[in-house]
Amino acid sequence: MSFFEQFDNEWGKRLNLRRDTFRLAFDYLAKKRPTGHFIVETGCARKADNWEGDGQSTILFDRFATAYQGEVRSVDIDSKACEHARSLVGPRCQVFNEDSVPFLGRLARELLAAGRSIDLLYLDSYDFDANNPVPSAVHHLKELCAIAPALSPGTLVMVDDSYRALCGMRTNPQSYHIVNDLGIGGKAKYVGEYFQQIGVPIAFEGYQCGWIIPA
Repeated sequence: MSFFEQFDNEWGKRLNLRRDTFRLAFDYLAKKRPTGHFIVETGCARKADNWEGDGQSTILFDRFATAYQGEVRSVDIDSKACEHARSLVGPRCQVFNEDSVPFLGRLARELLAAGRSIDLLYLDSYDFDANNPVPSAVHHLKELCAIAPALSPGTLVMVDDSYRALCGMRTNPQSYHIVNDLGIGGKAKYVGEYFQQIGVPIAFEGYQCGWIIPA
């Protein structure tokens, strides 16, 4: 069974809100080049079988890298989460236990020296609190700034727990009238504002949002 067949028949059915955006991301990578993708993830899989809650991104990235001869580097500040993630992946995925921002800064320098770049940057390291969204949104902007030198045209930047924030009024029990579009919210609030200000359009949105670095 191919990666995409397994995604459609098994994993996708369990991903709920993240299914379509993960599928778009993997479609993009597969079309970008035939093999050798480099994926960087912040925040690793931390609970067994928690597909709908956390998305199990580390498992998905590992399986994609295995199928397409790629490489994954994942970083998480929680040592127990790292131990759990390592038990789920193969040799193409390395899981590092440290703060994501200095890790990404060091990785950027390493990749620049080696003349390499990232195909997919997936940001999901700081738990999102809807009642206090700023710390998470700021942290993910810091991550983007830290790794920015290693991003190149065609890099897909994807942020979990992100969505378009809308203000509206209920018109009946099943529908709303939208009064104001507040743009991208959640973990990607400031990442989205940054990309908007430098003229990078959003590539896809849902419960995960993605941007592709332009040429």
